[in-house]
Amino acid sequence: MISRGSQSLFLSLALGSLSACGGGGTPPGGGEVVTPITERPVRSHYHCRVDRGLTETAPLLWSPWPVMTTTAAGNTYLARVESTMTDPFFPGPGQVTVSTFTAAGVLGPPARLASLPPGASVYLDVAPRTDGAAVVWADTATDTLTFASIDGAGQTVTAARSIPIDTAERRLGNVKLAAGSDGGFALIYQLVTINGVRELRLAMLSAEGALRGTPRLLATGSSSFSDVEAQIVGVPGGYAMISVAPNAVRGRIDFSKVDLAGVETVAPRAISVTDREGTLVGYGGFWSAGISLLPDGDGFLAAWPEQDRGNIDNNTGASAVVRLVRLAADGARLGTPAALRAPVLDVDEIEPSLVKFQDSVAVLWSRGSHIYVCAGCIPDHRIDLMLIDPVDLVPVSEVVTVSPALAADNTLRGGLLRKSMAAQGASILTAFNITYHTSYRSASATFVCE
Repeated sequence: MISRGSQSLFLSLALGSLSACGGGGTPPGGGEVVTPITERPVRSHYHCRVDRGLTETAPLLWSPWPVMTTTAAGNTYLARVESTMTDPFFPGPGQVTVSTFTAAGVLGPPARLASLPPGASVYLDVAPRTDGAAVVWADTATDTLTFASIDGAGQTVTAARSIPIDTAERRLGNVKLAAGSDGGFALIYQLVTINGVRELRLAMLSAEGALRGTPRLLATGSSSFSDVEAQIVGVPGGYAMISVAPNAVRGRIDFSKVDLAGVETVAPRAISVTDREGTLVGYGGFWSAGISLLPDGDGFLAAWPEQDRGNIDNNTGASAVVRLVRLAADGARLGTPAALRAPVLDVDEIEPSLVKFQDSVAVLWSRGSHIYVCAGCIPDHRIDLMLIDPVDLVPVSEVVTVSPALAADNTLRGGLLRKSMAAQGASILTAFNITYHTSYRSASATFVCE
């Protein structure tokens, strides 16, 4: 089936090919040499295992990828554009849908927020709203942003309403939504001009999704990234953000903070340290790079990928690693960013996700073969999980893995990418795309750590 994100994926493939040119074969790095986290002695506080293996949702398809959030009461909501595959390649009409989701993979009654035509290309995100959930989606065909929300009983609180933004001569990209301590929301959205200039903008919303003030420009630049990665989280009295700086030729991860009105309280500051020829920071190859920011105590944990582009002329020397760093409340680095694993030639580690798990932090990331040139390429990424101590970044569990399903000829069938995650008691849920070339199926799995 053709995914609703096909257009952006084709663009990603093209831009990935362009940005992969040149470079050397040395591993990505920067600053002092730091022992990779997986090579540090494990303090075995937890035993983790796969409790529910890869479970496909067919014939249902979740576009463009599933996103999850968990309320203070512990209910997890999964938002997606849901459609039914009427034949192997073309899904039917889609509906913006949100429902509860359990560790057993059971979806609660669906709240249908809006209908979309077949093939609609959207981005969406979800955030907790008291005991329910709020959803924002960007329709790239109409360049419109829409907000809606439900309560804990699945009843509509705010029906789908347009967020009035100026998109003249620009097209919408990805969106990120976060809940604030005042009951409102902050929304990061991307705009791209016809000349490829990328803007990250911040909009402040009321609890009902009404625009508060005028959206503010966060950053701009002609980045080679197909989508500039960003994350935003609510903190007491405001919001914290990390993003790939669109004006950085080799990529750079910046941290900043705003108050509840969107006024800057901490100016953008670099938290990545790598700035070397041949390396791209915050970029993971042909597929989504993924970055993550998690409040922890008075500070934060941040994670992002770094790709060594290798030698594109002879298709050698490339790799990507995930780096983690602890940050103070103002975003100052508390130590040098550490790789999860040491770089391995021809292997990409991307899409890190962080979630608080009891007294530790769960890290999920994808690991798969590096693709130098895509001509019908199919990724083979698996999903790895490890628990770490958030203070010293030492493992407190071994690594456990969900692998792609095997095809009839025992070859791996599609990579597990575009994942979301949530913690529920002793369980850690993940929902993701089984990615083929420019199409995918939807699936989920559950880990248990005790």
